[in-house]
Parts: sequence; structure tokens; C-alpha cells
Amino acid sequence: MALPTTAAGHLQFQCRELYALGEGVYSYWIDTAEAEINPTTGINGWSGSTRPLAVALLAAHLWARNPATIAAAEATGIVSAESATNPLTQKGLSRSYSVPAAASPEEASLLTTRWGQAFVDLRRRQPAFGPRTVALSIR
Repeated sequence: MALPTTAAGHLQFQCRELYALGEGVYSYWIDTAEAEINPTTGINGWSGSTRPLAVALLAAHLWARNPATIAAAEATGIVSAESATNPLTQKGLSRSYSVPAAASPEEASLLTTRWGQAFVDLRRRQPAFGPRTVALSIR
């Protein structure tokens, strides 16, 4: 099976809840994410193959953080937000998970959903958005 090449194709596998709402709904969130994401590809932006995945992850995050989505999820008893800070206990074994430190307020918001966390991770792995080494020459 070939990997998806479009944001909608990635969304089908990354956020089935949003994809199941139909093209009329998920295309709105994809368009919204497209407008917010850095449009640059190549050395100064997203690699061509990762940009559609980034758009899908951001679309799912924006959808999940939408107040109407949260209200509907709470009304039906579906988990509407996730946090990696909840301890999990199994047979006396306790594990704690923490949310990674955010580099900015925008990134802190992204870390509130699993899709936002995946988006941040993907963005950090892009050479154009990751840490940079700057060499200074002092004379």
C-alpha cells in the first residue's frame, strides 16, 4: 500500500473521527490548516513529502480544539482533550508522563492534543524549523 500524498489521505489514517464527518467538514479544517502553516517547501520550509502530513495533523488539532467539537464530545462522553500528564497504573506499577516543554505559547497550545503533539514533533524534525547552529566570526 502506498503512503498518502494528500492532506485528506493522511487525515483518513491520522484522525478517523474527523475524516468520518465527510469531505464537506474535513476539507474546511484542511483549508484552515493550509492557511496557517508555513507555505514554504524545500530548504527553507517543509520537505515536499511531509507537508501534506503536517497539514492533516494541524487540521485535526484545530478541529479537536474547536469549542463546538469540545462541547459535542463532552455531551456524548467522548474524550475531547488529552494530556500526557495522567499517571497510568497497572498491577502496582505506576508510570508518569509529562508534556514536553513548549518553546512558545503557540506550541503550548499544540501540545494539548495528540495531533498537535505529532505536528510539533514533525516540525521539529524539519531542518528549516529545527534547532540551528550559528557560527560567529569575531575579529
